Amino acid sequence: MKMLGHLEDSLVGLSEKLPSLPEGFNRGLANWAWLLSAIAGVVSLLSAWSLLALSRYINAACALGACPTSLGIFYYLSIAMAVGYGILYLIAAKPLKAMNKRGWDLIFLATVVNLASIVIYLLAGLSGSLISAIITVAISWFFLFQIRPKFLPAKEA
Repeated sequence: MKMLGHLEDSLVGLSEKLPSLPEGFNRGLANWAWLLSAIAGVVSLLSAWSLLALSRYINAACALGACPTSLGIFYYLSIAMAVGYGILYLIAAKPLKAMNKRGWDLIFLATVVNLASIVIYLLAGLSGSLISAIITVAISWFFLFQIRPKFLPAKEA
């Protein structure tokens, strides 16, 4: 977690140099972050379930010789990571609703796990682009760091 603290500190410095969104937007986003987190958690878990279900059909087709290779370890690792960050999003909902920094920290951790899972997903040879994944995480971090002060105790904000 110490390494995440260093990454967070670096990104705080970077985000302070970027333009800020309107205060009302940030306040609204922070107030509804718990709901967005819960939705992201459910969608992530459903996605992992779908990938697992799809793997059964792909493996069955490969067993019949319909494809050159079966799914590798990276495919299943990406499913496990999707479950991991889905659970993190769900766990973060309650502290986010209470405007607690712990919820923000869990969302930040989930985005880091999500980035790692995208890299694993690409290593599995599945479709996707590392560039688009990095852009997506960068945009997520931009919004996340815009609302970060709303979750800090008054003296730290």
